[in-house]
Amino acid sequence: MTKKHFIALADALKAIKPTLPPESQSLSYVMAVGRDAQWQATVDAIGSLCAQDNPSFDRQLWIGYINGTNTANGKAITK
Repeated sequence: MTKKHFIALADALKAIKPTLPPESQSLSYVMAVGRDAQWQATVDAIGSLCAQDNPSFDRQLWIGYINGTNTANGKAITK
């Protein structure tokens, strides 16, 4: 796979990232936490697959892009 493919995967994962409602003891919050954990596990699994496929793959940079802490080229995003 190429950088273009890795960015496309990251964009798809960013698009389906669950949002957590305000913390509470409600069932919806507990379910949202479960969705977030599943999403994180999915990102980790796909990241592992990408790293196996391409030795130049930078997993931390890729996850940072998905989480919005850096650009696809690795430049830090300042707020």
